[in-house]
Amino acid sequence: MPTTTVEETEKVETGEKNKSELLLDSLEIKGYRCFEHLTIEKLGRVNLIVGKNNVGKTALLEAVYAYVNRGHFQLLIELLLSRDEAHRGVEQPSNRGVIVNLSFKPLFISSGNAVNNKKTLVIKGRVNNDDEVLYISLPELRTKEGRLTEIGEKLAKNSKMFSEDEGSTVEIKYIKENSGETDLEYYTALDDSWYVEMKRFHRINNELMPVEGLRDNQLLALWDDINKNNLEKSVISAMQLLEKRIIDISFLGVPSGSNNLIPYVEVLNESSKLPIKRFGNGMTRLLGLSLALSSCRYGVLFVDEIESGLHYSVLPDVWKLIFKTAKDLNVQVFATTHSKDCIEAFAQIANENDVKDDGMLIRLERHGEKIVAKTINEDRLAQAVNHDVEVR
Repeated sequence: MPTTTVEETEKVETGEKNKSELLLDSLEIKGYRCFEHLTIEKLGRVNLIVGKNNVGKTALLEAVYAYVNRGHFQLLIELLLSRDEAHRGVEQPSNRGVIVNLSFKPLFISSGNAVNNKKTLVIKGRVNNDDEVLYISLPELRTKEGRLTEIGEKLAKNSKMFSEDEGSTVEIKYIKENSGETDLEYYTALDDSWYVEMKRFHRINNELMPVEGLRDNQLLALWDDINKNNLEKSVISAMQLLEKRIIDISFLGVPSGSNNLIPYVEVLNESSKLPIKRFGNGMTRLLGLSLALSSCRYGVLFVDEIESGLHYSVLPDVWKLIFKTAKDLNVQVFATTHSKDCIEAFAQIANENDVKDDGMLIRLERHGEKIVAKTINEDRLAQAVNHDVEVR
């Protein structure tokens, strides 16, 4: 039997008609962190999220990330760890460091420090013309009469460290509304014990780039994926935006022969390979961005503070790279920024792009206690920037 390439497999899984369509064309969020009810009726292929401080830019990125990953339990824990809302204990030879004082309460909309009475958050999107909904809840484990609920009984039976503390248990449901298919999980956080019923819908390629960038082991994993799919040239071309003499990338053990592999580049007229960090944080940031973008084919890339480490003069070229690669590989991009230079570069390249509404700016604004989203496509964005209208 002939072998099947990754591209041929994805063609079968996604369908020819979906290869050029957006994975997610709208979004509705209820009860996640600062969002009481946020609606975005139209998304683009490349979405730039802007707004003042403490208006929920990173929270919106997280919400879409959680949604694309079906609210996976470990992902929710990583989101809490990234904000220091949970912590790992001391690592032992037998474990990675047990999560301590873990509660899922911070994920839910709150007033001060008290969790809102609505103990369910909802993230709804339209995926390939089908409404799909993620529900994450803090379930009741006992009835008013004091008996264990159905979820409580299942967790008590399956967990050695079952706890009834509010926030220690989370229920996750992912529902395809038109078909009624459900992916369901119950978890208790104290020892990662769980009861689960899962159909496990088709996985969506995705990657999240935090502000501090990707670690060397993450870069290596992405580079291996890129090599398997013959996409190295696109990554090297991206590196040449900052240093035209770069002709190759490799990961070498440091010290020699060790398993600690870090990225090096081969540079024209240099006798030996150089560590990529020799060229500054911007080069490492661009490597991570280009690797993640290429590895998310037919999927979604998330980037927090996309301009981090990059000089304003290269931002138009970076956006040009993103728009082209996103279109070629059918990637949907969600990024945040604080930078006016970044927005202006985005507006310039989005307006040059030949597909209408590929670029969408999402501006979050606080109206009293409520946060709302306003979308601006490339035509209106170009006008706003040209007239020096505040878009941040």
